Amino acid sequence: MSAPRRPLDEMLSELVAGLDWAGERGARAFAATGITPSSIEFDLPVEACLEQREGQWVVLADSPRTRLRTAFDLPASRLTARIVVEGGA
Repeated sequence: MSAPRRPLDEMLSELVAGLDWAGERGARAFAATGITPSSIEFDLPVEACLEQREGQWVVLADSPRTRLRTAFDLPASRLTARIVVEGGA
């Protein structure tokens, strides 16, 4: 049995949390190179669906479970997002 799918906001939060470019460690690394990013874009494959949880409709989205697709798998969609740093160029 596979793990339950995550709500879309959890997946997006995890992606953003992985970006330490605005944090202290990221700021030190970018200061050393002289490069300061102002935004980042994602274009990722996702499996998305609607599910009713506790009487509310929730958008579930996560990375595809496998690389190979079969007729039993959800069709893969694309998630495109752009995250801009406040005060960025």
